[in-house]
Amino acid sequence: MKILQVKNLVKSYPQTSDNPLTVIFDTSFDVCQGETVAITGHSGSGKTTLMALLAGLDTPDSGSVMIRGEKLGKMDEDRLARFRAEWIGIIFQQFHLMPHLTAKENIMLPLEILKYKSEDIERRANRVLRQVGLDKRKDHLPSQLSGGESQRVAIARALVVEPSLLLADEPTGNLDTNTGEQVADLLFDLVDSSGMTMIVVTHNIELAARCRRNLKFEHGRLQAASMGN
Repeated sequence: MKILQVKNLVKSYPQTSDNPLTVIFDTSFDVCQGETVAITGHSGSGKTTLMALLAGLDTPDSGSVMIRGEKLGKMDEDRLARFRAEWIGIIFQQFHLMPHLTAKENIMLPLEILKYKSEDIERRANRVLRQVGLDKRKDHLPSQLSGGESQRVAIARALVVEPSLLLADEPTGNLDTNTGEQVADLLFDLVDSSGMTMIVVTHNIELAARCRRNLKFEHGRLQAASMGN
């Protein structure tokens, strides 16, 4: 079953000159339910822009992104925001935790936005806290957490809604090698156990090799697709 279908995607940005800067050229690919896919490429290759388009955080000039059979471009802002909250989990390199909220409160936030019942919010938050090994750090603010712990909170926040599609932008990029390996192990274990679909943007060759399929971008174009482990 195809969970993601990308067709003829084009994205450009205006420049001071008359010619726009095109960062994604006529890109098409599909991702099936349960796949893990790495998107690799040099800085400036267009992979982070592509991730923003897949998440519905940016809009293409042309082409389409379809998730679970629904085109993101056909949704108004309210519908898109709710669809993203329900079906797409996003892990950012910079964590993007709310500094005034505890680890547990950061994890609970997506469920509160979706207006889950309080007992469901509590149950789900406690479960993912245990899964990422932070149940004893649940009342700590982000400033009181290490980089690895903050990324674990970000992972838990993305997974708490049990999304169909998980998008991870350099999930180990801000971590030292040892901590990054631990976070990667955790991430793949959680994805494998849930049967979730994951797309990872990364410079990390070892991380990319753990994915079932690798897509390589150069200058906004899909250059190659290869199988990982």
